[in-house]
Amino acid sequence: MSTELHSNQKLLAFTLGGFLAGAGSLLLFKKLVCRPRNKPSKCPFTGKTKVVTQRIACIELGGTSIRLAIGIKETHSDGTQTCKFDQETFKTIETKEPEDNIQQIKEYFENQNIDSVGIASFGPICLDETSEQYGFITTTPKVSWKNFPLLKRVSEVIPHRKTQRIGFDTDVNAAACAEYNFGNHKAKKSLAYITVGTGVGVGLIVDGKCVHGLTHPEGGHVLIKPAQGETFQGVCKSHGNCVEGMVTNHALAEKLQTTINELSKIEDSHEIWNSVAYYLAQLCLNLTLISSPEVIVIGGGIMNRQPLLGLIKQNFIKLLNQYVDHPRLSSNIDDYIVKPFFTDSGLVGSMVV
Repeated sequence: MSTELHSNQKLLAFTLGGFLAGAGSLLLFKKLVCRPRNKPSKCPFTGKTKVVTQRIACIELGGTSIRLAIGIKETHSDGTQTCKFDQETFKTIETKEPEDNIQQIKEYFENQNIDSVGIASFGPICLDETSEQYGFITTTPKVSWKNFPLLKRVSEVIPHRKTQRIGFDTDVNAAACAEYNFGNHKAKKSLAYITVGTGVGVGLIVDGKCVHGLTHPEGGHVLIKPAQGETFQGVCKSHGNCVEGMVTNHALAEKLQTTINELSKIEDSHEIWNSVAYYLAQLCLNLTLISSPEVIVIGGGIMNRQPLLGLIKQNFIKLLNQYVDHPRLSSNIDDYIVKPFFTDSGLVGSMVV
């Protein structure tokens, strides 16, 4: 079965049982959830099962752009949930000054009869609901967004049912949530999601839930062993040659003494992709040894390079060196380190965080 879910960047229909036909302008994806033991309740007038429908303001806030859409979540009395996007409502805006973007978000969702809101944001963010900074973007390198009360401001400008909790999580945790719930991966309880582009982020699902510990995972900043002969010191302002400092488009452009726009001209056969794969394999190794996810999903713009996923798998197997014995970590590696099911995992995840 094809796993291509996008046509002109718009979601196609998906269910755990296969693809669904789109209804009108709606594009669907569906996941069966826990069913109650009792029979579904039915409307005494129509004889149909009851459905609770919510219109959700979906916001994926990235470092360079913001994705907006209106999602429709239907909760059926038989325990199933159906999530839909209205394809006519997709919009992308450039990430600028906070209040400029807040005004754009306000204008976009005006008069849309929104019930609830889901936000997937770049970080670091505060997810501790007991903290006065809950809902803030905190120590981000984007100076104008530092210590910005994102959740509060979005709540103020989007009219919604005040009894509904606003979903709020990191963009990578949201992406992990989407891939875990809807991605058709072999993951029953756990999944790790890595995104590689202008930064490196890691989202973690453990026991079916996003990991929120002291703060939230920042796996892109783990320290790694430089490749043999490596002289590049990395670009991360905090850690130098951490994973993010070595493999992002900023890092590659500086290492090759070129611009980010010129990176597309670098051939797939260039040796730099071997070092990128080596460093990302180290990140996968660390995730495996620390949290033991059932699947590692790697997405982001850098992963569009054709040979990269295969090189990561090869390096991972070599680095693990048979220390952990499991078929998925060797002969079945194609089921363990995989590409995303969705191109817009973060936006999908904003509906269900």
